Amino acid sequence: MSDPIQQISNLFVAKFREELRGPRTIGREAEYTIVKENGEAANAFDILPKLRTTGNFKELYDNAPNNKMLVGLEGEQASYSTEVGLGTIEVITGPCQNLFELKERHENAVKPVLDICKELKLKVLGYGIQPKTPAIATLMSPKQRYQILLDVIGKDWLYFCITSSDQAQVDITRSEIIKLTNFGILMAPVVIAVCANSSVCGNDQGYICHREGLKKSIFPGERRHGMIDRPYSDVPDFVTRLAEKTCLMLRKNGEYVAVNRPLIDVLGYLGADLESFLMHDHYFWNSARARAAHSTVEIRPACQQPWKDHMVVSALVLGLIEAADEIQGLIDSELGSESWRILNDYHNEAVKFGLAAKQPKPGFLLNVISHSYNALMKRGLGEEVFLKPIFDRLKEQLNPGQKAKKIFEAGGLKALIDSLTISA
Repeated sequence: MSDPIQQISNLFVAKFREELRGPRTIGREAEYTIVKENGEAANAFDILPKLRTTGNFKELYDNAPNNKMLVGLEGEQASYSTEVGLGTIEVITGPCQNLFELKERHENAVKPVLDICKELKLKVLGYGIQPKTPAIATLMSPKQRYQILLDVIGKDWLYFCITSSDQAQVDITRSEIIKLTNFGILMAPVVIAVCANSSVCGNDQGYICHREGLKKSIFPGERRHGMIDRPYSDVPDFVTRLAEKTCLMLRKNGEYVAVNRPLIDVLGYLGADLESFLMHDHYFWNSARARAAHSTVEIRPACQQPWKDHMVVSALVLGLIEAADEIQGLIDSELGSESWRILNDYHNEAVKFGLAAKQPKPGFLLNVISHSYNALMKRGLGEEVFLKPIFDRLKEQLNPGQKAKKIFEAGGLKALIDSLTISA
């Protein structure tokens, strides 16, 4: 019998394109925090039926048997999805040919959300976490798989109920899977340092980035969230290391079922089941993930940003990936063989302190961001303009989370929410 690890590795690689079709494209999965006027979490399921009337959408329902709960809308220009937390809605746009196209499509997609929330007297925030409502079971969306994850993981799963990320996906090739996954994970502290925006919340533990800080408690020995401790050497190493860790759940006869043991233990009877591996892989929330469904690398650590700077994350991610070779050279030169340990330590400090954290080397962030800026310039479209807010943050030594904390300390919750609310 053939080795299922090698077979799964081969099948995984085959999902990625052999070469780029042109300049790298970019897609965006942006989660938005929705609150009532008093700052408590709202319910995105109240918004979805109204969104359905704003365009031609394929309706998506929870896939538990006989479940008719509308959980998402899939359209040509944009899609919408409910998330783990009732007070979060996800707006999905792309892939797009450039950042200007992404900006236009995303703003067009967000507008009906803003209009509906205004009608319902709700507020949409450019923020990475619920500012008032803590992580509690009643805030969890009533999807079948979420209850299973709560049963398997325990109360730490509920932190997903309160967070809102801004994730970007950039297309990659087969030969880049491991290189850019490793690189994307190494860039986590850079992204967090300049983009953290979840400093005030109902589960306050003093982080500038609670979105990252709280979730490190999920299976901490398995490094399922944030950075890993060492790079993957190749695809079989990646598959092996994931397979040795706890498989939370799989699908059987159309239903989700809890597993709660290493995937390697069940591969004996599953065999080289790529779909089961991909589902297992989906429930690792590391800072970068290779996405077989789209032939992309997904960069995950950023909180949702203030609306005036909402393109910052997508621009930063695209710039980082385009400049990966130059930035990796910088890391190798300045940090050497200890780079993974050093950047893991910096990740922990950036989560706590944002731009107040001591950098691995003086000017390290500016050098990395400058490489990203230059890479966007080389695309020849003027996309580098979207990185200007990051240079401003570096100059002020304040990221959005640090600013939000200052606003809250000076004016309380109302002042914070007013400063974060996206106007219709």
